[in-house]
Amino acid sequence: MVQSVLGICNSPDNAPAARFEESVGWILKDACRAFPLRVSAWDLQSERATATCVEVERIDLKPFWGWNRACNSLLELSILVSRKHLLEQDYLKQQLEHHRTIVQKTAGDRELQGLQLVENALLHSD
Repeated sequence: MVQSVLGICNSPDNAPAARFEESVGWILKDACRAFPLRVSAWDLQSERATATCVEVERIDLKPFWGWNRACNSLLELSILVSRKHLLEQDYLKQQLEHHRTIVQKTAGDRELQGLQLVENALLHSD
């Protein structure tokens, strides 16, 4: 998920984190489910465009056993990365510190790698 938010899923420096399926499009490699969507309408009248989508199919790929606290914190941090340009740096640092503590207490190797990616995106790049 973190790689997807940061746009590094299929960069040359990383093993592909997604695969392309002709019938549905891109699916993340470790996904439990996929929900291909079709845009049924666009609203371009507001400052922020809105796409109305219809679920084309629901694909169960493997069982989902839930997330630990580290995964939830990484989701929150990933959202902050996507809104970084709208938020104050002090707020971002405060949130990073809060979620870093949770991740460090409850994470496995995969989540710790995700934390490093998010930290770099929040603190070291524009």
